[in-house]
Amino acid sequence: MPLLPNAGSPTDKKVVTPETMRRDDRLEEALRLRRYGMSYQEIADTPWEDGPDGLLYGGDRHNARRAIVNARNDTITEAAEEVKQFEIDRLDMILQGLASKGLFEGVPEIVRAGLGVISTRAKLLGLNAPTEINQRGGGNVQLIVDPAAARVGMDVATFEVVETDD
Repeated sequence: MPLLPNAGSPTDKKVVTPETMRRDDRLEEALRLRRYGMSYQEIADTPWEDGPDGLLYGGDRHNARRAIVNARNDTITEAAEEVKQFEIDRLDMILQGLASKGLFEGVPEIVRAGLGVISTRAKLLGLNAPTEINQRGGGNVQLIVDPAAARVGMDVATFEVVETDD
């Protein structure tokens, strides 16, 4: 199903139409002005031929701020995804190298190294279950359960405290 021309964030490049191109041009100008230190109100009031009321954001500083913050968040997310993909690719290359050194033949030191790489890769991809936390010493533990969970039939978390002689 094709995306509507105005669907998604201002930097969404999935559908290129004259409208999305104008929106992206307007956002680029807003980002440029913000880098030069202009306030959101000054950006919103900047003359812009295709903008609402002939202004970049029609004089609405909230719309200017929202567009700029969303664009920055999108940029950060894209950069983080690129770094994550780079690390996954690098770990895959390491595994390929270990495979040629005896990973699948059972060479103990290569298998240990391979398991470390696999573990790191699983953590990076978010495949591991939550890690158990052991805390020693006195103190209070507070468990907060959202009452909304029980109202919609979700299981409520259980919590067990075990005393040890350590």
